[in-house]
Amino acid sequence: MTTNRPTHRRRNSKVWEPIKDLPQDLSAITDGELAPLRLFWEDLRKDLDHAGHLEQFSAELAREWAIETGQIEGIYHIDRGVTATLMVQKRALFQATKAAGEVLPAQTVDEAISSVKRVLAVDPCTSESRIWLRSKETADYLLKIAAARLEQVRETLDQEIKVVRPDFSSATSDTPFNFRTQELGFTVSREAYEKAASLLLGLRNGAPLKEHAITIQAFAIGSKFRGLIGIVAFYVAATGDSQPVAEEPFQVNSAELPENTERRFLPWLERSLARALTLCRQSL
Repeated sequence: MTTNRPTHRRRNSKVWEPIKDLPQDLSAITDGELAPLRLFWEDLRKDLDHAGHLEQFSAELAREWAIETGQIEGIYHIDRGVTATLMVQKRALFQATKAAGEVLPAQTVDEAISSVKRVLAVDPCTSESRIWLRSKETADYLLKIAAARLEQVRETLDQEIKVVRPDFSSATSDTPFNFRTQELGFTVSREAYEKAASLLLGLRNGAPLKEHAITIQAFAIGSKFRGLIGIVAFYVAATGDSQPVAEEPFQVNSAELPENTERRFLPWLERSLARALTLCRQSL
């Protein structure tokens, strides 16, 4: 006599394995950004404290984290008013950072030694600090990467669009756009550093050419002794209206290795260009 027993199918053919320990080389599972940022923050925190901005900085940061945590947990939803408030708070944080970057009088021996170290770290041939030179060289390199990528995009668009639209026009440029502080979200030092890589696109249609632009621009943030450079990505319509296409500005600091900075920059650049091209397609 035979009995029909129910058959049980295995939902997952994978064999369970215990959780593996972390690798010996912890750098293999990080992008290398956190360690340099910790050193950068320790230096910045001392200057913020000395300038009397640390308490304000900490309060604004804690408030922003609380708002974001509440949104994630579904306690409330972010509306336009709250978003505007967050933007104001973020600008306040950048203002605090900028204030800390200015030259401050030393009050202790340790602070005086730190000031002397910054002065002696100046390259006699260029009159610029090595901290600033490292950041500047990295930013220069990243802008070259952005310019090369924009040229690749231009060539591809020319090959694929001009076949069906001979009036299509494209060009690249290194002339910066004059964005306002309100658009950037932070105060910049254009005199210290300002560079750009842009892609200009348009259709002639028998009328004066009106170009749309995708631009990647870099600015110094605060004092050059701080060695901080921000990179932004914008779509600029033919009407002159601009719109940021990156989730947030990309920051370059002197403590991070250039190869780690590049590894962070490449996906940031690709996401920004994809959003900008989508906006451009909708407007052409």
